[in-house]
Amino acid sequence: MIYDWMDEVNRSGTKWGIVFTLSRRLAFGVFALAALFSELNADVDVQLIASASPGKNEWYDRTLFDYQEDAFAFSRIPQAYTEKGVLDEWPNPIVVKAEAEVDLPAGKHRFLLRSLRSARLWMDDKLIAENPFPRQMYNAHNPVERPYIPLGPGIRFPAPGDQESLVEIETEGRSHSFRLEFYVGGFHYGKPIRPGTGETLVAVSLEGEKMFHILSPEKEIALTDEDWNQFYSRQQARLDAFDDDRRRELRATQQDYWDERHAWARSIIESQVKEPLSSVDAFIDERIKSVNQSIDPSPEARHFIREVRPILEDQCWSCHSGNKVKGEFRLDSREAAMLGGGSGIAALVPGHPDDSYLLELIQEDFEEDRMPPKGDPLNQSEVETLKTWIANGAVWPETTVTREIKPAKPAVDWKFLRRVYLDTVGVAPSVEELNAFLANKDPQKREKVIDRLLEDPRWADHWVSYWQDVLAENPAIVNPTLNNTGPFRFWIHEALRDNLPIDWFVTELILMEGSKYGGGPAGFEMASENDVPMAAKANVLSTAFLGMEMKCSRCHDAPFHDNTQEELFSMAAMLAQKPLTVPASSSVPLDTLHTAGRKLLIDVTLKPGTEVKPQWPLESKLSEDELTRWLRNSKSQ
Repeated sequence: MIYDWMDEVNRSGTKWGIVFTLSRRLAFGVFALAALFSELNADVDVQLIASASPGKNEWYDRTLFDYQEDAFAFSRIPQAYTEKGVLDEWPNPIVVKAEAEVDLPAGKHRFLLRSLRSARLWMDDKLIAENPFPRQMYNAHNPVERPYIPLGPGIRFPAPGDQESLVEIETEGRSHSFRLEFYVGGFHYGKPIRPGTGETLVAVSLEGEKMFHILSPEKEIALTDEDWNQFYSRQQARLDAFDDDRRRELRATQQDYWDERHAWARSIIESQVKEPLSSVDAFIDERIKSVNQSIDPSPEARHFIREVRPILEDQCWSCHSGNKVKGEFRLDSREAAMLGGGSGIAALVPGHPDDSYLLELIQEDFEEDRMPPKGDPLNQSEVETLKTWIANGAVWPETTVTREIKPAKPAVDWKFLRRVYLDTVGVAPSVEELNAFLANKDPQKREKVIDRLLEDPRWADHWVSYWQDVLAENPAIVNPTLNNTGPFRFWIHEALRDNLPIDWFVTELILMEGSKYGGGPAGFEMASENDVPMAAKANVLSTAFLGMEMKCSRCHDAPFHDNTQEELFSMAAMLAQKPLTVPASSSVPLDTLHTAGRKLLIDVTLKPGTEVKPQWPLESKLSEDELTRWLRNSKSQ
């Protein structure tokens, strides 16, 4: 019995995780001698057995779900999901138990048991075949041996790592009860083994036959490469559809919460926006109109955009723009330049270059006082350009646009179709698809093709790569501990296939629940050689979803952005759900902040050892009462 087997495993020191039970319906088959078989019972119950207290011989059964197979073979088992439908992983190990009644003709038949890990096969409650736990796990330093049983020409060899047993059993020509039990995952010398079924199967060669067939109710599946590959493709597609349906059913249980959340957000937006725009096109049209109204077509404006602005960008803005500015002097707007800095002297006096302190600084003979402080000084041509600009009134247009913006005309049909295919599914349309679209006279054919492509599974395939790049701290996907793209790319793919709303997508990512190594969003938390992993994640999230680059704030206040080290660490503490301490390795040493008597642009406002509590650091459009009320309601869901 399976309980005896598990007791034996416990006594041998094998570690057990939580294991479940599930019952499934699998179809069993007939072979070429189907006429000899009596009425078949095609019901196959499959269970995963769990231990309530591993190592204490206390067991319980818990059925998770049922499904049907068309053969007594396992290339994989269904995916695990949390109660919210987030990709999870089964506890390690699990034991799969499958039972069925099968009618066999009288005779001496050969039974083949093939499995990746330990497996046992019973007939009429009598153990007839067993594959033991592997004594040795092969690696690159050991010789690879492929012992196999010669079964005959054309019969599929076992996959790498699979083992097999062959027995001959005489039957009486009646119904027999079969039970298969096999391991998925497990431990080897205390280290977890990657879960997988390999090619676990039971095959039978009836008396007088040379070929083996996988047990199947309706189809004759020979144990050949060709038949196995066809069976494998069918089983993978069926289980993919099964996983999709189950995951979407679980996610549907959260829909009421998200409907309420969206309604609440919509009410907040409508209360703060006087005239909400009806569409993205309307938003773009409004933006174009606003820019066109601010255009200055004068020669002075064009001179600033083409000649003056590049000099300021290259020579001045690295120290005199953004949130942290040297000498308290900003030079990224006309008004700031006219105010001057800490000295109180106006750097820019329109119409009077001789009175403009800016020109004095860039032409200073004493190198220590000349601007810019590092690199070569401005050449004579650049100095004359600035003089001319100031003398003509220092015109500084609001935008860098010099002529009216006009929306491009809609692309012709063939260009539109090519672009929409590349943007959505990542491939160009076929000749047949192009011709059909060109011949279509429906005035809404463009909207319809967009809707169709967004339902195309290739849409998810194509956009996974984009989100991998956006959310990756390290884009390599070979070693999951060195990056966060590899492990959770499967969750990204499922979210896209389910058309998960962006706020739902971001929430599941930030919660980092589900599987860590098997493809769930918990993999996002992984980061190697990182003293504060959640600070790295906070920067990824701020860049991806807030349009804010906070990388500099990891070790000091950002010199060119409106964020500080404390803001990044408070966001990191929110992700970690606990206070975080600033390590010395995430701070610039204080003795490097002064060079040659000059105060550098970098400010370190958090000393190593400072504890930062979880707190949303950025400006919120919600009142404290609104936010508190929503968070309270959210936690009750």
